[in-house]
Amino acid sequence: MTQGLHRARPLLDEQGVVLDSVLQPEISSSWRRCLEQGLDPCADSTDCVLTFENFLLHKQRSERPLMLARPEMELLASQIAGHDYLIAFGDTDGVVLDVLTDTQAEGTPMARSIIPGSVWNEDLRGTNALGLVAKHARRLSVLGPEHFFAANAAISCIAAPVFRSDGSLAGVLDVTSPIGDRERHTATLVGLAALNITNRLFVEDHRNELILYCHPREEYLTTQSAGLLAFDRDGRMTGATAVARDLLPDIAGLRSPHFSDVFQDGYARTLDSIQSGDNAQLRDRRGSSVFVRIRLTRGPVMGLRAPGPQLTLGLPALQIDRSDAPGPAAKRGTGDDYMKKQIELCAEAAEAGLPVRICGRSGNGLSETARTVHAHLRGKDRCIEIDCAIAKESHLDFSLRGQVVGGDGPAFGPLLETRGNVTLILDGIEALGDRALPVTKRLLCQLDQVSRDKQAPGSWTLLVIERCSGTDACQHDRSAVAFDDFWGHSFCVPPLSERMDLGAVSQTILSEFAPDARLADDALPVVRQLGDHLTFYSLRRLLFQLSRRKSNGLIGADRVRELLPWLAGQDPVCEACQGHSTREANCRRIRKTMRECDGNVSLAARRLGVSRNTVYKHAGTAK
Repeated sequence: MTQGLHRARPLLDEQGVVLDSVLQPEISSSWRRCLEQGLDPCADSTDCVLTFENFLLHKQRSERPLMLARPEMELLASQIAGHDYLIAFGDTDGVVLDVLTDTQAEGTPMARSIIPGSVWNEDLRGTNALGLVAKHARRLSVLGPEHFFAANAAISCIAAPVFRSDGSLAGVLDVTSPIGDRERHTATLVGLAALNITNRLFVEDHRNELILYCHPREEYLTTQSAGLLAFDRDGRMTGATAVARDLLPDIAGLRSPHFSDVFQDGYARTLDSIQSGDNAQLRDRRGSSVFVRIRLTRGPVMGLRAPGPQLTLGLPALQIDRSDAPGPAAKRGTGDDYMKKQIELCAEAAEAGLPVRICGRSGNGLSETARTVHAHLRGKDRCIEIDCAIAKESHLDFSLRGQVVGGDGPAFGPLLETRGNVTLILDGIEALGDRALPVTKRLLCQLDQVSRDKQAPGSWTLLVIERCSGTDACQHDRSAVAFDDFWGHSFCVPPLSERMDLGAVSQTILSEFAPDARLADDALPVVRQLGDHLTFYSLRRLLFQLSRRKSNGLIGADRVRELLPWLAGQDPVCEACQGHSTREANCRRIRKTMRECDGNVSLAARRLGVSRNTVYKHAGTAK
């Protein structure tokens, strides 16, 4: 108890006198009102709980704020765990609508008193934080003996207001605890949680309008200290949060202001500069610099654009509709055991809602592998591919808009409005450089939010393709290391020359050019000698040229060497594998990995995903 409160409390209890000079103004004023109501500070406060019917009416009136408050209450509970806390959300009348109680606080007088339906307005319960905030609409604390009734002197209450988009009070978030040693820390967390609820209410009320973050400092645009502004398609302001009104004080004196009444810059020009997620620096009517940034919603933001010849926004994308019949990826599949296992693991991670990374050298079928993973996903009826290399110049921050191809033809709109269960493939994430990790994390949050929203048109799965410059570059790339704890599953597609199904792949491609032709058993080892130079494109070109040369339908090693005279003899294999093309390919793969690992058998076994005995068997002393 502070020295001032130590003097004021006995005067209130014994003489009914309020010592204003040592109390917060809100506390002293509340004590006076309580005395005027005839309340006795030494008596017990009156327990007041609404009937079920009245309580239900209060809940229905605050249905939306209550629904949005619950997740924030749960998050707040995890942040202040272990302090015998009780978190309550009340309406503007001081009626408690929802309560979360720490297990250690259950059964205490505090928990028995603060229950759903209990009324905590000042006239009945004296000075308390929930009732004061409902009256004054600003964050307040009532600590221990500051409560009017002496029976509540053992608890501390901290409450913060939640506002509707029109600035009116929507509810009160309150934390009550018998511990009073972390009031400042708890007060900050309660204020942030209430601000989150306020912002979410604002977004819900203006879902179909243009919402802008605003702040005088650009680095604060992504923080809770940023204000929110909403504009309709004609540029009229339809809402502003309390933070925005503080940052732009001229708003208060305007009635139905237009964008140009708030900022010196034009509405259409600003939209053009921020549509792809960029920040824009504007000046308000006083000439002060303000940074703004578009907030992405599922609403038809496209309709908010000023008329103009440009239609496509941000990211060009390809939407693939998947019919009941299996697509090309599903038909081809893979005959490589390693690839089969990895594709299954990718599908399992993706179905669990976790992001998947597929890396490797360009030309080795990374995109096709991602499509194969999509084909393995149950219930996914759409696939959207975004080329990050093209999107790089648009300062990709993932507004997720762009050209959608498929169905009835090209359309333009926010991709998050795509209906159905969607797989999103980001191809070439390495093009974003240092921004790859934050961009991907932010995108995943957006997709997760849409997937969890019951009103959303479907669910989303994220597959990311990272193209590396060398065989093992993605294993050692710094950005990949930064992602280590991020991916649900990550794997590197092996070079085409090391694939166990190279023969089947080659025969499938060859049959497109010459249905009656086939590769002889001795031809495939020569093709493998291309090593890192062997890509799907070079293989297709080689097989096309081979199919146009005179032959009896069987293409042997000599034919391949005629086209590739610079190739040396094939790598040696162990005696047990000689004469079996599949075994030879596997043997060469193991020996090659051993050389790359400088003869370290344990490292090679881990990289290959096989036992050390298997490596010994095939590699022996090969270097």
